[in-house]
Amino acid sequence: MSLFFGGLSFAPSGASCLGVPRWLLRVEGAGELLLWDWVAPDMAPEAVVASLEGLLARLGQGQGQPLVVGGGDDRAVIDSSPGWRQVVARALGRIARGELEKVVLARSVEVLGNENFSAFGLLERLRQRSCHCTLFLMEMGRGQTFVGATPEMLLQFAWHHDRLDLVSDALAGSSGRGEFLLRSGKDLREHQIVIDSILDAYNSVGAAVGQIGSPQLLQLQHIQHLHTQIVGTWRTPAWQNVFQLLELLHPTAAVGGRPRAQALEFIRQFEPCDRQGYAAPIGWFNGEGRGEFAVAIRSGYVTGNRVKMFAGAGIVQDSQIDREWEETNLKLQGMLRALGLAD
Repeated sequence: MSLFFGGLSFAPSGASCLGVPRWLLRVEGAGELLLWDWVAPDMAPEAVVASLEGLLARLGQGQGQPLVVGGGDDRAVIDSSPGWRQVVARALGRIARGELEKVVLARSVEVLGNENFSAFGLLERLRQRSCHCTLFLMEMGRGQTFVGATPEMLLQFAWHHDRLDLVSDALAGSSGRGEFLLRSGKDLREHQIVIDSILDAYNSVGAAVGQIGSPQLLQLQHIQHLHTQIVGTWRTPAWQNVFQLLELLHPTAAVGGRPRAQALEFIRQFEPCDRQGYAAPIGWFNGEGRGEFAVAIRSGYVTGNRVKMFAGAGIVQDSQIDREWEETNLKLQGMLRALGLAD
């Protein structure tokens, strides 16, 4: 079975990557490792066996030894988004005039080391610390690797003869552990905006949506979010139509804003960082109509001795600049802790 993997950029004009891997491994059950590799008609059986044996040997190198994140002993953390607070103030002015309802503004932080960082070591640290998350790592070429652990699923889908079963996460409203998030009127309103943006996309293609429950708390190691799962069914003649829905969903109001067009234009003009793949869809699908695309938040780019990571905050009418700044700091904690730079 062919599996296609890849991710998009946040901006429509950015670079996207989607392809079929040359080889694939999957762990199934206790201690069972399955490997696949492409076999061309003109390949000798000995060459195929040698290829798989070589892969097994590489996987076995360093077995039992912990992966290290690297970076050396001398590291510096740099805020690489100057002017973020001023952009939030500008957004609040637009919201007060009724031009925007919500806009999500991202900032970036860079960690500089005196030695190269290990993207795989960072992924392993994230795996150890990130429950309820989808982990991902994608080599982008030119020595750059995109890595993260996201709690947000944009779309899961499964084809059943004449229908697509659909699941999306509405994830918006954030605070530190122990705070009364479910009582926050500001966060509940922000969360409802995200729910409505997902429902608009589902309704646009004629997907039927089940009953939507009250927001629940999704508690991660250092932060908690309001979370609502949206489940739908779409009667459609071809599973490939799911990409129409994916295009309508991205970006939801959790990472873009509302109204969408105005929010995205504001982000394009004023946001003080280039998101690249941050907050964009990343995932997989197969030829039988199954797949999932997560939202690539809690992520960053590893390039040599540099790690550039991102965090965003949803700006709405009741937002306070200092509180939104602290929210982005909370969201950065996962990556910083994995790098050994936070308690």
